[in-house]
Amino acid sequence: MSEVLNFFNEKKKSMSKFSKEALKLLLKYGIGCVPEERREEVEHAIKTSNFAEDSVKGLLPTAYLALSNRKTEEKDVRRYFFQTHNILAEKMNKKECCVFVAKVLKSYGSECEVVYEGKVERVKCLDRFKDGDFIVVHAGYAVEKYDKNLHTW
Repeated sequence: MSEVLNFFNEKKKSMSKFSKEALKLLLKYGIGCVPEERREEVEHAIKTSNFAEDSVKGLLPTAYLALSNRKTEEKDVRRYFFQTHNILAEKMNKKECCVFVAKVLKSYGSECEVVYEGKVERVKCLDRFKDGDFIVVHAGYAVEKYDKNLHTW
């Protein structure tokens, strides 16, 4: 019986529409949208790469469903947040929910001070960034280092 269950569990894993890297990036972009009482748990999952697709689906249902119609890679997650998500946030008059690129003024390890559009903001960092780096910010979190080669849409 356990062999049958293992077969179906392996089959379910292989049927995933997301690469492991895309799921992790989805969590990084979406952590600011997760209920505050769950953010520490999500941070730990990101740092240890220990998360299940069903958990991500439950935490970020809108983004997950928008992305799960085909095989999803990291570029698809970025495109979703920079395009679709930002359009939705602006339509709902929630400019503060938009994803943007900012320059790190000062890195403090788990936080950094960034500047964008002449505004200075302190954000939480999931990775290490250096002063002068350009990073992607969403909902109070520094998501990843900005690489213009990865953002070509």
